[in-house]
Amino acid sequence: MSGQITLKSATLCVLLVSLAGIIGCQSNRPNNPPPPPATKPAANARPLIDFSRGAGGFPLAGETLPKTRDALVESLLAGYRSRVSIPDDGRVRITATGDAYPTLDALTIDLTDTQIKGSYRPASMRNPVRLSDGLFVKRLQYVAQPLRYVDGSTNLSITARDARLDLLRGRRGESGTLVMTECTDGRVNFDVPITDLRSMLLSAAKAGGSRSGYFVRNVDAKFASDDSRSLSCDIGVSGFWLLLPTALRLTARVDVDDAFNARLSNVRCTGEDVGGFLVAGWIDNALKKYDGRVMPLAAFPGGKIKVRDLHIGVDDALHIFVGFGS
Repeated sequence: MSGQITLKSATLCVLLVSLAGIIGCQSNRPNNPPPPPATKPAANARPLIDFSRGAGGFPLAGETLPKTRDALVESLLAGYRSRVSIPDDGRVRITATGDAYPTLDALTIDLTDTQIKGSYRPASMRNPVRLSDGLFVKRLQYVAQPLRYVDGSTNLSITARDARLDLLRGRRGESGTLVMTECTDGRVNFDVPITDLRSMLLSAAKAGGSRSGYFVRNVDAKFASDDSRSLSCDIGVSGFWLLLPTALRLTARVDVDDAFNARLSNVRCTGEDVGGFLVAGWIDNALKKYDGRVMPLAAFPGGKIKVRDLHIGVDDALHIFVGFGS
């Protein structure tokens, strides 16, 4: 999802949305109470989201850290131009202040009202190398309210104090990415209208289904949150597979405990007509490995940043607040 063009901590917001879109989530049912929260992940369990390969970082135009404050701004602008369409009025505003570079008093990135390019595909570095040189930013702010897509929009803001941004680059000449490795009082606020989320899920389902001969006609998704640490939804997908009407229902749930371990449950796919029964068995077998899995919610480069708070809410939009710090 597009949160990958922001700070890696922002992707925590997109985490639960991605889970709903890729795996599906379960709706609330009185006769099916939520499972107990996870208490301990399996030994050496991989995190639900791993930021160590540059996902969600600040993109630069080159492989090295710019030598001046002004050059940093230009490099960031060039990095974002490869990801978003910038309005003619130059709406993207990147400002950096401070006279002791690479220490900055403030760094602000404003992508409000820009649109993700249809050709952009977020990707992580295959062989990342974390370098020691980087920036120290006393006040860091990122805002995209809204950030637009072809099929919807999201609202995202990130703030942090005393943030350390280290340079991550690949071994094969990829452009560098600044990733947050330390900070105090980091905060993320994210929301996406449910109608937009459904539109984005429909587009994703159409793109994915067409590759396997499944032509998606409609997606109906229902989201709910029992409390501030859980998200559930029920996703119905209908279309045609080899000219056969095929309706599926995907369900799952994520619960996050006080140690910020995530537990997936009720991950399944069922069919709702003849074609659905045929296809659902294959999908359900592939999903079974996720059911009951316990893993850390997120891992960050250097291991110093930790999630400290999480609040999830659902009304006419999905709202997520994340607090983090080192």
